[in-house]
Amino acid sequence: MPSSDPTAAHTSPPIFLVGCPRSGTTMLRQILDSHPAISCGPETRFLWGMRGIEERNWTSLAGFGLSIDEWHAEVRGLFESFHLRYAASQGKTRWADKSPDYALMLDYVEALYPECQVVHLVRDPNDVVQSWIEFYGTRSVRRAADSWVRYVRAAHEYARSRPQHRALEVRYEDLVGDPEQTLPTLFAWLGEPWDEKVLEFDRRSHSLAGGPLRLERAGRDPSVRTDSVGRAGLLARSTVDLVVKRQGRDLLRAFRYP
Repeated sequence: MPSSDPTAAHTSPPIFLVGCPRSGTTMLRQILDSHPAISCGPETRFLWGMRGIEERNWTSLAGFGLSIDEWHAEVRGLFESFHLRYAASQGKTRWADKSPDYALMLDYVEALYPECQVVHLVRDPNDVVQSWIEFYGTRSVRRAADSWVRYVRAAHEYARSRPQHRALEVRYEDLVGDPEQTLPTLFAWLGEPWDEKVLEFDRRSHSLAGGPLRLERAGRDPSVRTDSVGRAGLLARSTVDLVVKRQGRDLLRAFRYP
């Protein structure tokens, strides 16, 4: 169980929340952020950029006498600085990062944080594709289906190859259908005590991007609800049949999707 000492934020394993975009990671981010011990700030994609700098410019960086371990220490220091700042603003002892795209680069995340815990949120591809259509338009439909296979496969293969305490996969449908069972299991896995305050995440304020610790109004975001399940239209379902069931049938079986 985490210590109440604020310095524990430096030593508790960081949490990384990943998943295909439009899978409910923002909702789960706010749930984590509502726990008395955990802060989970706005999405940054920061490490995506830092990995790109490393891959494109390592020869130049090494020319300054940096080893890869020293470079990673510098990246960690900068990355942790704003997470710790946000955690301190809330009196929290542990930080989490929500960045769906990190599902595609968990090897790099692990290189920086070998002790991290990864939560992979998975949602029915039919509803993911429908959400993409509503958010990005119908032109996104094929990209949405391809992305579901790519993101879910990358995170799932990572989770299967790591010890049980390092990666946990959560179905969106279980989260919204039975939060009273799913969330205590999640927080127990994280090593955190259960607190029913997380069930009221939609009544709390959470920091938004775009300003220094600017808070969104409580109650603006949807609460855990089941009407977001099974609402895909014909276009979404036909695309999933065409793409996902051909490229990712094994993933559908693994996560019990028809």
